[in-house]
Amino acid sequence: MSGVGLLDRRVRRGAVRTLVATLALACVGVPAAFAVQGATPTGTTAAATVRLEIGAERACSGALIAPTWVVTAKSCFADATGAVAQGAPKAATKVTVGRVDLTGTAGRVVNADLLVPHAERDAVLVRLASAVNDVAPVKVATTAPVAGESLTVTGYGRTTTQLVPDTAHAATYTVGAVGTATFAIQAQGAGATICKGDAGGPALRTTTSGIELVAIHSTAYQGGCLGATTTRQDATETRLDNLGAWIDQQIPPLLTTLAAADWSGDAHADVLGVDVRGDVWYYPHNGNGLTARAKIGSGLATFTHVMAADYSGDGKADVVGVDSAGRLWYYPHNGNSLSAPVQIGSGWATFTHVTAGDWNRDGRADILGVDADGLLWVYTNVGLALPSRVQIGSGWGSFTYVLAADYSGDGHADVVGVDSSGRLWYYPHNGPGLSAPVQIGVGWGTFKEVMAADWSGDGRADIIGVDSAGSTWVYENKGLSLPGRVAIPGAPQMR
Repeated sequence: MSGVGLLDRRVRRGAVRTLVATLALACVGVPAAFAVQGATPTGTTAAATVRLEIGAERACSGALIAPTWVVTAKSCFADATGAVAQGAPKAATKVTVGRVDLTGTAGRVVNADLLVPHAERDAVLVRLASAVNDVAPVKVATTAPVAGESLTVTGYGRTTTQLVPDTAHAATYTVGAVGTATFAIQAQGAGATICKGDAGGPALRTTTSGIELVAIHSTAYQGGCLGATTTRQDATETRLDNLGAWIDQQIPPLLTTLAAADWSGDAHADVLGVDVRGDVWYYPHNGNGLTARAKIGSGLATFTHVMAADYSGDGKADVVGVDSAGRLWYYPHNGNSLSAPVQIGSGWATFTHVTAGDWNRDGRADILGVDADGLLWVYTNVGLALPSRVQIGSGWGSFTYVLAADYSGDGHADVVGVDSSGRLWYYPHNGPGLSAPVQIGVGWGTFKEVMAADWSGDGRADIIGVDSAGSTWVYENKGLSLPGRVAIPGAPQMR
């Protein structure tokens, strides 16, 4: 757009240096600033907006899209030639996440250690030196913007009266003409505008399932901003909805479910995960940690339970899962991936826990489940059907995790569970049922995921957990105790 201003804000000695009207909005971000009147974003809209300080010269806005990644405008980091190189930022960059009011102490301030610029668009991925696990990332949209739809824009840019505001702002804009890489937006309110310092800030769509990130601010006329002479309030956004492949190259989709079992057949547990899109990934155990993942399946996005266990009896883990309709499916391991699923049950929608382990020691995993009344049942695997069940326990309704695995090493699956107080219990298999439990741990109530599988290869299930900070640990089975833990290198990030 002729006469459009760039949105980055340059800061020197604590003050913003006014740029001429034809400069970029570099470093635009978070809620789009209202120049005359404005609203402070709250809830998920606020959480989606971040502020970047790039050296002593620039400030921009952006959006948190993964625990260790932010997206913002590439122009925020451009040098004198306009170039942005992949690698560490040339100027020290601090990213403030989860802090709408910059004078407060909420959220986190994290250093950035890597830039990954898009080759053609005004977009760059910024990696954080440490993960932010206490602020929910915003989902990147996959549906294109449509002319006439309303979007919420946010940022930390200047307003009508302030060069460097202490709070983020939000406004509503209407989508105009939509191109392949960019689209136009126009303010709906007389006082709304996108200003310097808003560059890279999010344009958000509200859906029935929450907000999603459609675009980031690139350029704007800045009408109503402090120091501006024009009255035009329109701007240009950089589309993100059709950059999914580029984003995924750098940021694997977060996992919603993890399961541990021996996929490779080497007697050591590997890790399988399902991401937010329903793709299934295999993370091989390499003796020390986990190595590069491989995609082995898809279509599990709506599944309520997913487990990995050797259902076929060939020595390698298969996948069993319950879909949103309560149907139980078996996905056979075919050597490199998962074969087409076979339905082996129905009526599982009301079960609070479903797990798999070799209860009867025939070499094939059986299915164990906790029903709505807290009763624990075992369904014997007889091939492609589960014709009968036997009750082996009660009072399991308050447990947060229920896992079937051979903890004792006798070839029969035992049960390990985490109760509502975060205590870890081991229930030994005694033939027809379960013996009295033995407490083997405490402090498990805050874990994002708990798994039981033979990591060490000694024939006894170890305990693997993802803590609240997102770190994955293995607790080696030493009998009736778990005396220590070791971090698992290469473990994937969970949502």
